[in-house]
Amino acid sequence: MTGPGGPARPARIANLAGATAEELKPVVEAVRAGEVIALLTETLWGLSADPFSRQAMERLAGLKGREARKGFLCLVPSLDSLAALGVTVDRRMADALRRLWPSPVTVVLPSARPLPASGGLATVAIRMPDSEALLSFLRETGPLASTSANTEGAPPVSTAIEVERLFGDRLAWIVGGICTPEARPSTLLDATAIPARILRPGAGDAAAGRFLLEIEGYPESL
Repeated sequence: MTGPGGPARPARIANLAGATAEELKPVVEAVRAGEVIALLTETLWGLSADPFSRQAMERLAGLKGREARKGFLCLVPSLDSLAALGVTVDRRMADALRRLWPSPVTVVLPSARPLPASGGLATVAIRMPDSEALLSFLRETGPLASTSANTEGAPPVSTAIEVERLFGDRLAWIVGGICTPEARPSTLLDATAIPARILRPGAGDAAAGRFLLEIEGYPESL
């Protein structure tokens, strides 16, 4: 199956960790062109696109079957990426995030920059994934907006075949193979709430619990 611009799509890469930079180059180019890709993360299959592109976010919302204003989480390769998302944290929070990430914990943080990915809200949900292959890919693409690979309200899919069956040629690329049987979504934590709290339990509950203890009282300094 050929890549975007060829006779058929989506194109596939079976293993992100085993792919070369040359093989991933057209995937990166597709993201930069505003396309949506399917990407197997260390938690679940996700749909991903450029968080700074309104057109890409509209495409992502259309595939998901929900309004773009609800927002999407953003995957980042490092804390240095927070500034691009309009997020500034003090030293205490930065140190706590360094100890938390990479991990399957998504943290809602205040953002001074309205982003297409956040639906224009004053907050953005961010995760640094616990996968070196994915972090390396993110260093090439920059931050990626992401949402689980399913339509709104439906259970997440577990294989590349299911992803293609569900979304077909509306995706540019499918990158990954099969989720592990015990795969769970990331833990979602709101660090802007007073007190900070877990919004959705998931794969990173233990790490999220330690993080909550570290940042107790943090929102009062915002």
